[in-house]
Amino acid sequence: MDRIDRQILDLLQQNGRRTNLDIAQTVGLSAPSVSERIKKLTQRGYIKRYVALLDPKLVRRDTTAFISVMLSQPRYADGFIDTIKEMADILECHHITGEYSYILKVRTSDTDALGELISSQVRAIEGVTGTRTYVVLGTVKEETALDLSAFDTEPQTT
Repeated sequence: MDRIDRQILDLLQQNGRRTNLDIAQTVGLSAPSVSERIKKLTQRGYIKRYVALLDPKLVRRDTTAFISVMLSQPRYADGFIDTIKEMADILECHHITGEYSYILKVRTSDTDALGELISSQVRAIEGVTGTRTYVVLGTVKEETALDLSAFDTEPQTT
């Protein structure tokens, strides 16, 4: 990956619907060259997918929470993960260190729906022995773009 590839990725992170022509004009290449680079970046796994970021309030997912989940034994992890992957309101699931085993990021319509998700679904999964929930009161920063400035594979010149 060179400087132009990183520039293309930065542009696509800002707006995944940018045209190849627009990107080409910005990075100083032809549109076919940009198209080929994007194809290679996708094949090599740098680009996982393209998505539309929705406003949670407008789609009635006003309540954001983080739920720490404790499993009694590691043997329950596969079943837990399989079940979590099927729950639409759970946006992220991360295996973590510390007292808890996993942390979930969820968005629900309201606190009643959050309570139902926790008590009837998450705590009902085999092996779950405890949860701790943090309801988000306000979001200061929420980004999807990764900073590529430190990712340098080009040889340094002195």
